[in-house]
Amino acid sequence: MKRMALSTSGQQSINLATIQQIQTLAAHSQVTALSLGFRTFQVFECHHKGDVQVFRQWFDALSETQHIWLPKRTNTDRADEIQQLLGSENKRVVYDALDGIDPRLLAASAGTLLAGGQFLLLTPPLLDWQNTYDAEYETSNSRFLARLSTHIQRACQRSSNARFWQIDYSTPSPPDQSTTTDDRTIEQDRILKQLVAQVAQNTPSVIVIQADRGRGKSTLLARLLLSGEAPPDATVTAKHRSAIEVLQQHCDARQYPIHYLPLQEALTCEHKLLLVDEAANIPLPQLFKLTSLSKQIIFATTVEGYEGAGRGFATRFAKHLDENYPDWQLYTLDQPMRWAAHDKLEALMNRALLLKSELPKTPPSPISLDQVHCEKLNAEQLLANDDLLEQAFAILTSAHYQTTAMDLRHMLDSPAMEIWVASMGQIPCAAALVSREGGIEETLYDDITHKRRRLKNQLLVQLLTQFTLSKKILSLQYQRIVRIAVIPQIQNQGVGSALIKAITTDNAESVDVMGTSFGADEASLAFWLKQGFSPVHLGYKRNPRSGLASVAMLLSCNEAAKPALLAAQLLLQLNLNVLRSAVDERSARDHNYVRVVDKLLSQQIQKREDSGIIDIFTPQVELYARGSRNFIDSLAALQWYLQKESLPQKSEAQALFDALLLDTLSPAVDKSSRQKNRQLANLIKKGCSLHEP
Repeated sequence: MKRMALSTSGQQSINLATIQQIQTLAAHSQVTALSLGFRTFQVFECHHKGDVQVFRQWFDALSETQHIWLPKRTNTDRADEIQQLLGSENKRVVYDALDGIDPRLLAASAGTLLAGGQFLLLTPPLLDWQNTYDAEYETSNSRFLARLSTHIQRACQRSSNARFWQIDYSTPSPPDQSTTTDDRTIEQDRILKQLVAQVAQNTPSVIVIQADRGRGKSTLLARLLLSGEAPPDATVTAKHRSAIEVLQQHCDARQYPIHYLPLQEALTCEHKLLLVDEAANIPLPQLFKLTSLSKQIIFATTVEGYEGAGRGFATRFAKHLDENYPDWQLYTLDQPMRWAAHDKLEALMNRALLLKSELPKTPPSPISLDQVHCEKLNAEQLLANDDLLEQAFAILTSAHYQTTAMDLRHMLDSPAMEIWVASMGQIPCAAALVSREGGIEETLYDDITHKRRRLKNQLLVQLLTQFTLSKKILSLQYQRIVRIAVIPQIQNQGVGSALIKAITTDNAESVDVMGTSFGADEASLAFWLKQGFSPVHLGYKRNPRSGLASVAMLLSCNEAAKPALLAAQLLLQLNLNVLRSAVDERSARDHNYVRVVDKLLSQQIQKREDSGIIDIFTPQVELYARGSRNFIDSLAALQWYLQKESLPQKSEAQALFDALLLDTLSPAVDKSSRQKNRQLANLIKKGCSLHEP
């Protein structure tokens, strides 16, 4: 890949005097923004990485204004860094984008900025940003960066320093769009009054406070605690202590001691009143348990998707509450509190990162499938049609609660990604993301099979190879349906099936295997079975947000992959039979997981005597003993080995095996499970002579 670095020809690195001039320009804008309750956004085009160092030197020397410098680390997994930002407030944010940019971190950091605060983005020259190598995403010629740069240039104006851009607040908002502080507090006061009345009744209740970032959810929780109506033993919890920073500040200012419990402790005791901040970052099963442990519980949650929560979270959680707590109540906060309404930085982030993308209008129902047109689009088409891009992204966001702004980047920049849209007339009604996999070079076969090497964006092919120990299938061509979604109002009318049929038909001649991997529940499993896909693998680790284990399902397009797919199906059945035998009415277990196991076991699979499954049991056991194979993937092989071999500590090994079976069926795999797993692997390692793989 060609890597275009920052140009240095004819350019000198800036000095502190230049930065002082820039900050003088920025200060004037900040005064205006503060008077209006807005935030400033500025961009400085850097021609040298040395420019960044001069900026850092300048800001580190400042003492009167605290600032945060992002990103804090150079790794590409930003989840922890984003989590630490949630619930915090900042007066100045500096984002160094010269080595790359993560749209989730960009949006999350902007959401922490207070009115009158400064957001400074350091970038390569805007007009050439898309051609500069982005280490964060490992790409050049980025369509995402081209689009982001365009939106920045539309929202900002150049200053007298040609390399310095900023949002212009000299033009006031129209009178009918102005929002006073009184307007913002009226909404808070109204909802607070209702919350106080609800809590004072001391009757069982479930309440959800839902809003975009900066709307004052944490402030509202603090005001409830300070109202005098909350019981003195009211408890506050969150996934991370940093999430309650704003709530803590309000209570500290009134010298009100809050009773905070870390999430894991809150999950072990009952609560009279429990306040859960940043609830969307807590796994759904844990939210369900907190609800069952609380007489009164209030969840505060954000519906934007930049931290991986997304609008689909609210849908899934609401469905659970509808089924189990039909009297639950939802309050929404619309007016921003951290800044004034119509803040131009918020508008820029929403447009550039599609944080507030809106679904297209719903087609008339019932749907006539002969009027549904399915089309494969490339990134250039989406880049040229921003309305279509927004509509497709909104459809995906509505169904997948983990859709983030990074998915927007994947749509525009991933060379292996296809975007499919199903439309009625000119109205998109379904969308899918499809990724190419496979075609791996032979020199990597052994390392991948034995988990010494893991390639990016090769989920299905690596999973199938490691599960079946079949190396030859690494060379085949795969297509993975990463996401598929239909407008909620017209689901279950065949539109999704029509889109999958179009995708599989289009790829029939060029692809050996179609596949998908998703959080397994009965409804999703039934949908994919209906499309002709066969289950080949079930994981044991639950997704930290959905609480669901992943199932992989494949569809063979020709004869090349059929033996491996059949072997995977048979091995899965053997493993699940062992797992299902451990289900006991007295044991604690994940009921959804057991139902999924039963559904998978109900599938009729062609039996073949020459499948060779028994032949790979020995290498499976050896790989498990070496720590290169999961327990659940090795169930049948381990059971066969324990029954066959005379181990010196066979009874101890069998007891560990039985205990691990029960742990796999439980809602969470904890540290004790991992310890038992290591103990069993060590016993088997001692009891057999391992061959070099």
